[in-house]
Amino acid sequence: MTHHCALCGYRFDDAEMRSTGCPACPSRMKGCGLVRCPACGYEWPGEKSSRLARLFTRIFGGGDS
Repeated sequence: MTHHCALCGYRFDDAEMRSTGCPACPSRMKGCGLVRCPACGYEWPGEKSSRLARLFTRIFGGGDS
């Protein structure tokens, strides 16, 4: 899945996120459900793990794409 950071505008995929930000995170084993930008470190709930994020995306569009 491709993500677009709302803070810095960087585009990245899950593989890049896991290889840069997730290895240092203590929640990596549990799968916290957050998306973390490898460029700036901004985090937000991933659409797959958050009902509110899915609802917001359906209503307003955008989010993880």
